[in-house]
Amino acid sequence: MKHRNISRAGKISSGPEKIAYLLQEGLRAHNAGDPNAANHYYARALTIAPRNPDALHLLGVALSDCGHSEQGIHLVKSAIRERPNAAMFY
Repeated sequence: MKHRNISRAGKISSGPEKIAYLLQEGLRAHNAGDPNAANHYYARALTIAPRNPDALHLLGVALSDCGHSEQGIHLVKSAIRERPNAAMFY
């Protein structure tokens, strides 16, 4: 199923639409208990928009859930720098 979703993402032409799709699929994987798959989607979104605060935050949380707390904290702090008024990042 992951491969089908990734290939569909390749067919979406606009950057914002593709990022939204990747974040949605990442959340779906993360909520299903697969933070490693979620990491892939969030990281892919960051290749399109490296400073996207939602992708930074979500990847940070997913990495922390995978035991990579230091990397996760760094990314969450980056998300806060990009959008300091986002209460959910704290």
